[in-house]
Amino acid sequence: MKKLKSILLIAMALIMSLSLFACEKKDEFTVKPMEGEQEQELNSKEFYENLAERITPKLTFDANANYGDWTKQLKEKFIEKLGIDMIALNACSLNVKVEDVKTFEEEHRDKINYAPLDTSVYFDTPERTIPAYTRIRFVFNSEYGQTIPCYLVVPNTGESNYPLVVVLQGHHTRIDTSVGIPYYGDIDKNAANPANERKVRDWRASTYDYAIQAVERGYAALAVELRGRGELCEDKNPLIKDANNCEYYAQQEALLGRSLIGARVWDISKSIDALSESALSEYSSKINLDDISITGLSGGATATYYAACYDERIKVAVPCCGFSPYENSILGQYHCGCNIIPGAYPWFDMQDLAGLIAPKKLAIVSGVSDKGFPKARVEEGFEIIQSIFEKAGAKDNCKLQIINKGHEWDTDTVWGFIEGFHA
Repeated sequence: MKKLKSILLIAMALIMSLSLFACEKKDEFTVKPMEGEQEQELNSKEFYENLAERITPKLTFDANANYGDWTKQLKEKFIEKLGIDMIALNACSLNVKVEDVKTFEEEHRDKINYAPLDTSVYFDTPERTIPAYTRIRFVFNSEYGQTIPCYLVVPNTGESNYPLVVVLQGHHTRIDTSVGIPYYGDIDKNAANPANERKVRDWRASTYDYAIQAVERGYAALAVELRGRGELCEDKNPLIKDANNCEYYAQQEALLGRSLIGARVWDISKSIDALSESALSEYSSKINLDDISITGLSGGATATYYAACYDERIKVAVPCCGFSPYENSILGQYHCGCNIIPGAYPWFDMQDLAGLIAPKKLAIVSGVSDKGFPKARVEEGFEIIQSIFEKAGAKDNCKLQIINKGHEWDTDTVWGFIEGFHA
Protein backbone atom coordinates (compact mmCIF):
# COMPACT_ATOMS: atom_id res chain seq x y z
CA MET A 1 0.00 0.00 0.00
CA LYS A 2 2.81 2.36 0.91
CA LYS A 3 4.55 1.46 -2.36
CA LEU A 4 1.37 2.25 -4.31
CA LYS A 5 1.02 5.62 -2.56
CA SER A 6 4.63 6.42 -3.42
CA ILE A 7 4.04 5.58 -7.06
CA LEU A 8 0.89 7.75 -7.11
CA LEU A 9 2.74 10.67 -5.51
CA ILE A 10 5.56 10.39 -8.05
CA ALA A 11 3.02 10.25 -10.89
CA MET A 12 1.22 13.31 -9.55
CA ALA A 13 4.52 15.19 -9.23
CA LEU A 14 5.40 14.33 -12.83
CA ILE A 15 2.00 15.51 -14.06
CA MET A 16 2.36 18.81 -12.17
CA SER A 17 5.88 19.29 -13.53
CA LEU A 18 4.70 18.66 -17.07
CA SER A 19 1.82 21.12 -16.54
CA LEU A 20 4.20 23.79 -15.28
CA PHE A 21 6.54 23.05 -18.17
CA ALA A 22 3.66 23.44 -20.61
CA CYS A 23 2.77 26.81 -19.06
CA GLU A 24 6.37 27.94 -19.24
CA LYS A 25 6.64 26.83 -22.86
CA LYS A 26 3.52 28.82 -23.69
CA ASP A 27 5.16 31.96 -22.33
CA GLU A 28 8.51 31.41 -24.01
CA PHE A 29 10.07 33.49 -26.72
CA THR A 30 13.03 32.40 -28.81
CA VAL A 31 16.29 33.89 -30.03
CA LYS A 32 17.25 32.80 -33.53
CA PRO A 33 20.76 31.24 -33.45
CA MET A 34 23.53 32.86 -35.45
CA GLU A 35 24.79 31.04 -38.51
CA GLY A 36 28.40 30.17 -39.33
CA GLU A 37 31.53 30.25 -37.25
CA GLN A 38 31.51 33.01 -34.65
CA GLU A 39 34.43 35.40 -34.51
CA GLN A 40 35.58 37.22 -31.41
CA GLU A 41 33.86 40.58 -31.19
CA LEU A 42 34.39 43.46 -28.76
CA ASN A 43 31.78 45.89 -30.12
CA SER A 44 28.94 45.95 -27.60
CA LYS A 45 26.70 48.15 -29.76
CA GLU A 46 26.87 45.62 -32.60
CA PHE A 47 26.17 42.84 -30.10
CA TYR A 48 22.86 44.43 -29.02
CA GLU A 49 21.89 45.25 -32.61
CA ASN A 50 22.60 41.67 -33.66
CA LEU A 51 20.70 40.25 -30.69
CA ALA A 52 17.67 42.44 -31.40
CA GLU A 53 17.63 41.30 -35.03
CA ARG A 54 17.38 37.68 -33.90
CA ILE A 55 14.42 38.24 -31.56
CA THR A 56 10.88 38.16 -32.89
CA PRO A 57 8.46 39.54 -30.28
CA LYS A 58 6.09 36.77 -29.22
CA LEU A 59 3.00 38.98 -29.53
CA THR A 60 3.93 40.61 -32.83
CA PHE A 61 0.88 41.28 -35.00
CA ASP A 62 -0.26 38.32 -37.12
CA ALA A 63 -3.15 39.01 -39.48
CA ASN A 64 -4.04 35.31 -39.48
CA ALA A 65 -4.32 35.00 -35.69
CA ASN A 66 -7.51 35.47 -33.68
CA TYR A 67 -7.63 39.25 -33.26
CA GLY A 68 -9.63 39.28 -30.02
CA ASP A 69 -7.38 36.73 -28.32
CA TRP A 70 -4.27 38.61 -29.47
CA THR A 71 -5.39 42.00 -28.16
CA LYS A 72 -6.38 40.45 -24.82
CA GLN A 73 -2.94 38.84 -24.39
CA LEU A 74 -1.26 42.03 -25.59
CA LYS A 75 -3.10 44.22 -23.07
CA GLU A 76 -2.23 41.87 -20.22
CA LYS A 77 1.45 41.78 -21.13
CA PHE A 78 1.54 45.56 -21.75
CA ILE A 79 0.14 46.29 -18.29
CA GLU A 80 2.52 43.77 -16.73
CA LYS A 81 5.61 45.28 -18.37
CA LEU A 82 4.56 48.84 -17.53
CA GLY A 83 4.42 47.74 -13.89
CA ILE A 84 0.86 49.02 -13.51
CA ASP A 85 -0.09 46.19 -11.17
CA MET A 86 2.75 47.15 -8.83
CA ILE A 87 1.81 50.84 -9.05
CA ALA A 88 -1.81 50.00 -8.24
CA LEU A 89 -0.69 48.43 -4.94
CA ASN A 90 0.20 51.97 -3.81
CA ALA A 91 -3.05 53.57 -4.97
CA CYS A 92 -4.90 56.01 -2.74
CA SER A 93 -7.81 58.45 -2.80
CA LEU A 94 -7.26 61.35 -5.21
CA ASN A 95 -7.81 64.15 -2.67
CA VAL A 96 -8.15 66.81 -5.39
CA LYS A 97 -7.37 70.38 -4.32
CA VAL A 98 -7.82 73.55 -6.39
CA GLU A 99 -4.86 75.88 -5.77
CA ASP A 100 -5.57 78.80 -8.09
CA VAL A 101 -8.21 80.06 -10.53
CA LYS A 102 -7.65 82.84 -13.04
CA THR A 103 -9.95 84.20 -15.74
CA PHE A 104 -8.54 85.75 -18.93
CA GLU A 105 -10.33 88.02 -21.37
CA GLU A 106 -10.11 87.67 -25.15
CA GLU A 107 -6.65 88.63 -26.38
CA HIS A 108 -5.10 89.40 -29.76
CA ARG A 109 -1.42 88.65 -30.25
CA ASP A 110 0.47 90.15 -33.17
CA LYS A 111 2.92 88.17 -35.29
CA ILE A 112 6.53 88.85 -34.18
CA ASN A 113 9.87 87.62 -35.50
CA TYR A 114 12.51 86.80 -32.88
CA ALA A 115 16.19 86.46 -33.82
CA PRO A 116 18.20 84.49 -31.26
CA LEU A 117 22.01 84.11 -31.21
CA ASP A 118 22.19 83.03 -34.84
CA THR A 119 20.54 86.01 -36.56
CA SER A 120 20.10 84.03 -39.77
CA VAL A 121 17.39 82.04 -37.99
CA TYR A 122 14.10 83.65 -37.03
CA PHE A 123 11.42 82.23 -34.79
CA ASP A 124 7.96 83.35 -35.86
CA THR A 125 5.19 83.71 -33.33
CA PRO A 126 1.77 83.31 -34.93
CA GLU A 127 -0.82 86.04 -35.17
CA ARG A 128 -3.48 84.80 -32.83
CA THR A 129 -6.83 85.67 -31.32
CA ILE A 130 -7.27 83.81 -28.05
CA PRO A 131 -10.81 83.66 -26.65
CA ALA A 132 -11.64 84.26 -23.01
CA TYR A 133 -10.92 81.28 -20.76
CA THR A 134 -10.57 80.17 -17.17
CA ARG A 135 -7.36 78.51 -15.98
CA ILE A 136 -7.58 76.24 -12.94
CA ARG A 137 -4.47 74.92 -11.27
CA PHE A 138 -5.10 71.83 -9.16
CA VAL A 139 -3.21 68.97 -7.57
CA PHE A 140 -4.19 65.40 -6.74
CA ASN A 141 -2.67 62.34 -5.10
CA SER A 142 -1.79 59.77 -7.73
CA GLU A 143 -0.29 57.36 -5.19
CA TYR A 144 0.54 57.46 -1.51
CA GLY A 145 3.31 60.06 -1.28
CA GLN A 146 3.03 61.36 -4.86
CA THR A 147 1.13 64.56 -5.71
CA ILE A 148 0.66 65.54 -9.36
CA PRO A 149 0.15 69.20 -10.43
CA CYS A 150 -2.15 69.96 -13.36
CA TYR A 151 -3.84 72.84 -15.17
CA LEU A 152 -7.39 72.65 -16.48
CA VAL A 153 -8.19 75.31 -19.08
CA VAL A 154 -11.82 75.86 -20.07
CA PRO A 155 -13.04 78.33 -22.75
CA ASN A 156 -15.44 81.08 -21.67
CA THR A 157 -17.35 81.38 -24.93
CA GLY A 158 -20.83 80.84 -23.52
CA GLU A 159 -21.00 77.24 -24.72
CA SER A 160 -20.84 73.92 -22.88
CA ASN A 161 -19.86 70.31 -23.48
CA TYR A 162 -16.37 71.22 -24.69
CA PRO A 163 -14.32 68.25 -25.93
CA LEU A 164 -11.18 67.71 -23.83
CA VAL A 165 -7.56 67.45 -25.00
CA VAL A 166 -4.90 66.13 -22.60
CA VAL A 167 -1.61 67.90 -23.44
CA LEU A 168 1.84 66.65 -22.45
CA GLN A 169 5.20 68.41 -22.56
CA GLY A 170 8.47 66.65 -23.36
CA HIS A 171 11.92 67.12 -21.84
CA HIS A 172 12.27 70.75 -22.83
CA THR A 173 9.84 72.36 -20.41
CA ARG A 174 7.00 72.01 -17.88
CA ILE A 175 3.24 72.39 -17.55
CA ASP A 176 3.54 76.16 -17.05
CA THR A 177 4.58 76.39 -20.69
CA SER A 178 1.44 74.50 -21.73
CA VAL A 179 -0.66 77.39 -20.41
CA GLY A 180 1.57 80.10 -21.89
CA ILE A 181 3.73 80.91 -18.85
CA PRO A 182 7.40 81.30 -19.94
CA TYR A 183 9.95 79.53 -17.76
CA TYR A 184 13.28 81.28 -17.18
CA GLY A 185 14.92 78.73 -14.92
CA ASP A 186 17.89 77.94 -17.15
CA ILE A 187 20.06 79.99 -19.48
CA ASP A 188 18.91 79.24 -23.01
CA LYS A 189 21.69 77.93 -25.26
CA ASN A 190 20.53 80.21 -28.08
CA ALA A 191 20.48 83.37 -26.00
CA ALA A 192 23.23 85.95 -26.51
CA ASN A 193 22.10 88.16 -23.62
CA PRO A 194 19.37 88.25 -20.95
CA ALA A 195 17.05 90.36 -23.10
CA ASN A 196 17.38 87.95 -26.00
CA GLU A 197 16.92 85.03 -23.62
CA ARG A 198 13.53 86.43 -22.68
CA LYS A 199 12.60 86.72 -26.35
CA VAL A 200 13.55 83.12 -27.00
CA ARG A 201 11.63 81.97 -23.95
CA ASP A 202 8.57 83.99 -24.95
CA TRP A 203 8.73 82.37 -28.39
CA ARG A 204 9.02 78.98 -26.74
CA ALA A 205 5.97 79.64 -24.60
CA SER A 206 4.07 80.70 -27.72
CA THR A 207 5.10 77.56 -29.60
CA TYR A 208 4.51 75.04 -26.84
CA ASP A 209 1.42 76.54 -25.16
CA TYR A 210 -0.61 73.48 -26.11
CA ALA A 211 -3.46 74.21 -23.70
CA ILE A 212 -3.92 77.72 -25.13
CA GLN A 213 -3.81 76.28 -28.64
CA ALA A 214 -6.64 73.96 -27.60
CA VAL A 215 -8.74 76.87 -26.32
CA GLU A 216 -8.20 78.76 -29.59
CA ARG A 217 -9.82 75.83 -31.38
CA GLY A 218 -12.79 75.38 -29.05
CA TYR A 219 -11.43 72.62 -26.80
CA ALA A 220 -10.87 72.42 -23.07
CA ALA A 221 -7.37 71.27 -22.10
CA LEU A 222 -5.83 69.27 -19.28
CA ALA A 223 -2.08 69.78 -18.83
CA VAL A 224 -0.46 67.08 -16.68
CA GLU A 225 3.07 67.33 -15.23
CA LEU A 226 5.08 64.22 -16.08
CA ARG A 227 7.10 62.58 -13.32
CA GLY A 228 10.78 63.48 -13.51
CA ARG A 229 10.09 66.79 -15.29
CA GLY A 230 9.12 70.32 -14.27
CA GLU A 231 7.86 70.53 -10.70
CA LEU A 232 8.38 66.79 -10.29
CA CYS A 233 12.11 67.10 -10.97
CA GLU A 234 14.51 66.85 -8.01
CA ASP A 235 16.92 69.47 -9.36
CA LYS A 236 18.03 70.46 -5.84
CA ASN A 237 18.96 66.94 -4.79
CA PRO A 238 22.80 66.88 -4.54
CA LEU A 239 22.85 63.14 -5.20
CA ILE A 240 21.40 63.55 -8.69
CA LYS A 241 22.14 67.17 -9.63
CA ASP A 242 24.55 66.13 -12.39
CA ALA A 243 22.34 63.38 -13.76
CA ASN A 244 19.37 63.31 -16.07
CA ASN A 245 16.49 63.27 -13.62
CA CYS A 246 14.43 60.96 -15.80
CA GLU A 247 17.25 58.41 -15.72
CA TYR A 248 17.34 58.57 -11.91
CA TYR A 249 13.60 57.99 -11.63
CA ALA A 250 13.63 55.29 -14.31
CA GLN A 251 16.27 53.41 -12.30
CA GLN A 252 14.27 53.67 -9.08
CA GLU A 253 11.09 52.50 -10.79
CA ALA A 254 12.83 49.53 -12.42
CA LEU A 255 14.30 48.39 -9.11
CA LEU A 256 10.83 48.52 -7.57
CA GLY A 257 9.32 46.35 -10.31
CA ARG A 258 7.62 49.29 -12.01
CA SER A 259 8.55 51.71 -14.81
CA LEU A 260 8.69 55.49 -15.13
CA ILE A 261 6.63 55.48 -18.31
CA GLY A 262 4.12 53.25 -16.50
CA ALA A 263 3.90 55.75 -13.65
CA ARG A 264 3.29 58.54 -16.17
CA VAL A 265 0.54 56.56 -17.89
CA TRP A 266 -1.03 55.89 -14.48
CA ASP A 267 -0.89 59.62 -13.62
CA ILE A 268 -2.54 60.60 -16.90
CA SER A 269 -5.37 58.17 -16.30
CA LYS A 270 -5.80 59.36 -12.71
CA SER A 271 -5.82 63.00 -13.83
CA ILE A 272 -8.85 62.19 -15.99
CA ASP A 273 -10.46 60.53 -12.96
CA ALA A 274 -9.79 63.74 -10.99
CA LEU A 275 -12.04 65.75 -13.30
CA SER A 276 -15.05 63.86 -11.96
CA GLU A 277 -14.27 64.80 -8.35
CA SER A 278 -16.48 67.38 -6.62
CA ALA A 279 -13.61 69.87 -6.18
CA LEU A 280 -13.55 70.39 -9.97
CA SER A 281 -17.23 69.88 -10.80
CA GLU A 282 -17.88 73.62 -11.26
CA TYR A 283 -15.46 73.60 -14.21
CA SER A 284 -15.59 70.02 -15.49
CA SER A 285 -19.39 70.24 -15.82
CA LYS A 286 -18.71 72.25 -19.00
CA ILE A 287 -16.54 69.45 -20.45
CA ASN A 288 -17.58 66.38 -22.42
CA LEU A 289 -15.65 63.60 -20.69
CA ASP A 290 -16.86 61.15 -23.33
CA ASP A 291 -14.82 63.02 -25.94
CA ILE A 292 -11.16 62.94 -24.86
CA SER A 293 -8.12 63.40 -27.10
CA ILE A 294 -4.44 63.40 -26.16
CA THR A 295 -1.30 64.86 -27.71
CA GLY A 296 2.27 65.78 -26.83
CA LEU A 297 5.80 66.17 -28.16
CA SER A 298 8.83 63.90 -27.73
CA GLY A 299 8.61 62.17 -24.33
CA GLY A 300 5.12 63.65 -24.14
CA ALA A 301 4.34 61.91 -27.44
CA THR A 302 5.57 58.56 -26.15
CA ALA A 303 3.37 59.01 -23.06
CA THR A 304 0.51 60.02 -25.39
CA TYR A 305 0.76 56.76 -27.32
CA TYR A 306 1.01 54.50 -24.28
CA ALA A 307 -1.75 56.35 -22.38
CA ALA A 308 -4.07 55.80 -25.35
CA CYS A 309 -3.14 52.09 -25.24
CA TYR A 310 -4.00 51.91 -21.54
CA ASP A 311 -7.02 54.18 -21.00
CA GLU A 312 -10.02 53.33 -23.15
CA ARG A 313 -11.64 56.70 -22.43
CA ILE A 314 -9.09 58.35 -24.74
CA LYS A 315 -10.72 58.38 -28.18
CA VAL A 316 -8.09 60.28 -30.23
CA ALA A 317 -4.28 60.15 -29.93
CA VAL A 318 -1.84 62.36 -31.86
CA PRO A 319 1.77 61.75 -30.75
CA CYS A 320 4.25 64.21 -32.34
CA CYS A 321 7.82 62.90 -32.75
CA GLY A 322 7.56 60.05 -30.28
CA PHE A 323 6.69 56.92 -32.29
CA SER A 324 8.93 54.38 -33.99
CA PRO A 325 9.50 50.64 -33.97
CA TYR A 326 12.04 50.05 -31.20
CA GLU A 327 14.85 48.72 -33.37
CA ASN A 328 17.10 51.56 -34.65
CA SER A 329 15.28 53.98 -32.36
CA ILE A 330 14.78 53.42 -28.61
CA LEU A 331 16.48 50.05 -29.11
CA GLY A 332 19.68 50.86 -31.01
CA GLN A 333 20.61 54.37 -29.90
CA TYR A 334 20.64 56.40 -26.69
CA HIS A 335 17.23 57.51 -25.48
CA CYS A 336 16.18 58.70 -22.07
CA GLY A 337 15.14 55.92 -19.71
CA CYS A 338 11.69 57.50 -19.38
CA ASN A 339 10.85 56.11 -22.85
CA ILE A 340 11.67 52.52 -21.93
CA ILE A 341 9.24 49.74 -21.00
CA PRO A 342 11.60 47.25 -19.30
CA GLY A 343 11.51 43.81 -20.93
CA ALA A 344 9.09 44.87 -23.67
CA TYR A 345 10.82 43.77 -26.86
CA PRO A 346 10.67 39.99 -26.41
CA TRP A 347 6.89 40.40 -26.26
CA PHE A 348 5.83 43.34 -28.44
CA ASP A 349 7.06 46.23 -30.55
CA MET A 350 5.67 49.76 -30.45
CA GLN A 351 3.57 49.37 -33.61
CA ASP A 352 1.98 46.16 -32.25
CA LEU A 353 0.50 48.19 -29.40
CA ALA A 354 -1.71 50.00 -31.90
CA GLY A 355 -3.93 46.95 -31.40
CA LEU A 356 -4.79 48.47 -28.01
CA ILE A 357 -5.80 51.77 -29.65
CA ALA A 358 -7.78 50.52 -32.65
CA PRO A 359 -10.57 51.05 -33.55
CA LYS A 360 -10.18 54.46 -31.87
CA LYS A 361 -8.36 57.22 -33.75
CA LEU A 362 -4.59 57.55 -34.08
CA ALA A 363 -2.47 60.01 -36.06
CA ILE A 364 1.33 59.76 -36.06
CA VAL A 365 3.31 62.97 -36.70
CA SER A 366 7.03 62.52 -37.38
CA GLY A 367 9.88 64.77 -38.54
CA VAL A 368 11.68 63.94 -41.78
CA SER A 369 15.03 64.64 -40.11
CA ASP A 370 14.21 63.36 -36.61
CA LYS A 371 17.21 61.13 -35.86
CA GLY A 372 15.73 59.72 -32.67
CA PHE A 373 12.68 58.39 -34.51
CA PRO A 374 13.98 57.69 -38.05
CA LYS A 375 11.59 58.38 -40.92
CA ALA A 376 12.14 55.01 -42.66
CA ARG A 377 11.41 53.07 -39.46
CA VAL A 378 8.35 55.20 -38.67
CA GLU A 379 6.95 54.44 -42.12
CA GLU A 380 7.65 50.71 -41.72
CA GLY A 381 5.91 50.70 -38.35
CA PHE A 382 2.94 52.59 -39.74
CA GLU A 383 2.39 49.91 -42.39
CA ILE A 384 1.81 47.45 -39.54
CA ILE A 385 -0.50 49.94 -37.82
CA GLN A 386 -2.54 50.21 -41.01
CA SER A 387 -2.90 46.41 -41.10
CA ILE A 388 -3.99 46.37 -37.46
CA PHE A 389 -6.62 49.04 -37.98
CA GLU A 390 -7.89 47.28 -41.09
CA LYS A 391 -8.21 44.06 -39.06
CA ALA A 392 -10.16 46.06 -36.44
CA GLY A 393 -12.51 47.32 -39.16
CA ALA A 394 -11.33 50.93 -38.84
CA LYS A 395 -8.77 51.43 -41.61
CA ASP A 396 -9.63 55.14 -41.97
CA ASN A 397 -8.94 55.85 -38.29
CA CYS A 398 -5.13 55.84 -38.53
CA LYS A 399 -3.05 58.53 -40.23
CA LEU A 400 0.61 59.41 -40.73
CA GLN A 401 2.16 62.77 -41.59
CA ILE A 402 5.89 63.25 -42.14
CA ILE A 403 6.58 66.93 -41.49
CA ASN A 404 9.46 68.87 -43.06
CA LYS A 405 11.12 69.38 -39.69
CA GLY A 406 13.28 67.57 -37.16
CA HIS A 407 12.28 66.69 -33.62
CA GLU A 408 9.76 69.53 -33.35
CA TRP A 409 6.17 70.38 -32.62
CA ASP A 410 4.01 71.21 -35.63
CA THR A 411 0.93 73.15 -34.56
CA ASP A 412 -1.00 73.02 -37.83
CA THR A 413 -0.46 69.31 -38.40
CA VAL A 414 -1.30 68.17 -34.86
CA TRP A 415 -4.42 70.26 -34.52
CA GLY A 416 -5.40 69.52 -38.11
CA PHE A 417 -5.60 65.85 -37.18
CA ILE A 418 -7.52 66.45 -33.93
CA GLU A 419 -10.02 68.74 -35.66
CA GLY A 420 -10.25 66.39 -38.65
CA PHE A 421 -11.12 63.46 -36.40
CA HIS A 422 -13.85 65.61 -34.84
CA ALA A 423 -15.32 66.74 -38.15
